[in-house]
Amino acid sequence: MSNWLKTSIRFVLFHLLIFTIFRLVFHFSFSGNELGTNLPETLTAFSLGFRFDLRFALILLIPFLIIYALFKKKDRLNFWVSLLYTDIAFIWLSVFFLDIGHFAYLGTRINGTVLQFFENPMITLGMMFKSYPMILILSVFCLVMFGYFKFIRKFIFKANNSGLLADKKAKLLPIIAFIVFFIVGAYGKISYYPLRWSEAFFSKTAFINHLSLNPVLYFFETLRFKDQTFDEKKVSEFYPDMKSHLEFNSKNDLSFLRTHSPAGTDKKMNVIVVVMESLAMHKTNLMNNKLRPTPYLEQIANESYSFSNAYTPTEGTARGVFGLLTGLPDVGRVKTSSRNPFVINQRIIMDQFEGYEKFYFIGGSANWANIRAVFTNNISGLEIYEEGSYDIPDTDVWGLSDLDLFIQTNKILNSRKSDKPFVAIVQAASFHRPYTIPENKLDFKLLENNLEVEKLKENGFYSMEQLNSLRFSDYSLGHYMKLAKESNYYKDTLFVITGDHGLPEEKAENVTAGSKAFQLEKRHVPIIFHNRKMFRRGEVSNKLMSIIDIFPSVMGLLNKKYTNYTLGVDVFNRIEPSFVFTFNNYSQLGERMLIADDLILVNTDKNEPKLYNYKSEEPLTLLNTELPGEYEKMSKILEGYYESSRYLLYNNKK
Repeated sequence: MSNWLKTSIRFVLFHLLIFTIFRLVFHFSFSGNELGTNLPETLTAFSLGFRFDLRFALILLIPFLIIYALFKKKDRLNFWVSLLYTDIAFIWLSVFFLDIGHFAYLGTRINGTVLQFFENPMITLGMMFKSYPMILILSVFCLVMFGYFKFIRKFIFKANNSGLLADKKAKLLPIIAFIVFFIVGAYGKISYYPLRWSEAFFSKTAFINHLSLNPVLYFFETLRFKDQTFDEKKVSEFYPDMKSHLEFNSKNDLSFLRTHSPAGTDKKMNVIVVVMESLAMHKTNLMNNKLRPTPYLEQIANESYSFSNAYTPTEGTARGVFGLLTGLPDVGRVKTSSRNPFVINQRIIMDQFEGYEKFYFIGGSANWANIRAVFTNNISGLEIYEEGSYDIPDTDVWGLSDLDLFIQTNKILNSRKSDKPFVAIVQAASFHRPYTIPENKLDFKLLENNLEVEKLKENGFYSMEQLNSLRFSDYSLGHYMKLAKESNYYKDTLFVITGDHGLPEEKAENVTAGSKAFQLEKRHVPIIFHNRKMFRRGEVSNKLMSIIDIFPSVMGLLNKKYTNYTLGVDVFNRIEPSFVFTFNNYSQLGERMLIADDLILVNTDKNEPKLYNYKSEEPLTLLNTELPGEYEKMSKILEGYYESSRYLLYNNKK
């Protein structure tokens, strides 16, 4: 075996041993009774932790591989490499030591926010020396550093090591095998998405999740979110207006908690929430699109109760699903809140379906946008079906086609042995670039004639591929409802169908001037409630609704007792006129809007709010002075939504 390969193996194994020792120290220092009471989850945490540690060990190996690939044998090269790695170890060992102290002090792993303590280093050092036996800790740290240098100098980077270019024993096959091992180990798993920190948050026991993490990798994962803050004074300023708007009375300051105990019998019905990718309202038959691309959605709506003025709080799938699940608009400025480890711990309504089985179906991986952690960390007993869970191959990068996903979903739900009711989220993804139409499409027919670009744009599409993809997604939904009607669960199931977000209107003629001016179609989606026992067929409500209202509304329809901690409302039992809050996550100035029946208020971080009538013939006419009462009320509600959302993202922990 080549010298460089032997050295690499020794290096990785040695560092894995160190990381495992630290994980064991962390576990036995803080676990309490976790090992005895939750052994399966503890073992899972160690398994995940090992994979994170392997990734970190391989990252640390990179400088050695570069040096020994570039340099031929030289005197004392191994000494200088050992010294370099001792310097690097000073950094990561400092993080490991600080991590233990950080957890002992704050009950959480070291993360990007720790940098705030270095803004006043003397105060921080004083606190550390008064709180911990720092002389002993520093002495141990120095001994560890000295031992590390001596060990790697003698046993890892041995004197007989030569550069890769000078290694006559180097052979192609071991090199290829090592490259494959390196890539798989660094990637963390064999799937489309790599191992991500969200997989560590698989348990509702906080310590188990902490145990899974590698402190150095987690520190850098959280570094970009360290400045995500909220303004508690502004939350307090607008809190009375939000209490009035959301129709609750709380004795606690800044608490949004309200418990609902409706009269009547709790309806033990199943619930299936279907989230269709990019189901923009203006592209559908429900908004009289002339190309008639969604006949099956139209048929479902004709048998259901639907909302024509429904919106998502933001653009983007991750933000849409986060809002649906948590009841909070995702107003995070850096990436999405599902990617922010500081806000994944949320009290959500889907977890309150007591005595229910809970499912999440997705054709691809639940690792997308780290959304897995939002589900698994907050929903007890959740079963996730994703890539690898089904007995058919993926269609493209998004996993199963919508048709295959719906067929598999129905198969799994229809074959359940349990007599418990269930609640499920089914997330479709086919209507998305690259707009793949799979081989298995049953009797779905592509449009044979290519339409001119102008004709497509007049109806909100920019290509035939996009149009056919929506038609296929609609066909898949229709086929699912056909299968569901033949299932053993259909009669006792409340179906909710919506989109994760809208899309640009592409000059669509069925979109009003006001919607175009404020780009409302990027968030305008249908919301359909379907159950033949509960609703008259074809009834359409013009009430404003947001997808953050879906789960409170479901609980109200089923007469369930639940506690709402966030901003969603039960639209079926609402007295106050409603507003819908939206946030432009692509705006550098934090643009947000409050939509009323015919008015819209727009504000940013730097400008004064501006009021318009978006349904008028001149939607950009400013109305601040013409409607002072509406302007004042809507300004308070708009900022109340924004500041409350920022606050609750960090203060809605279980």
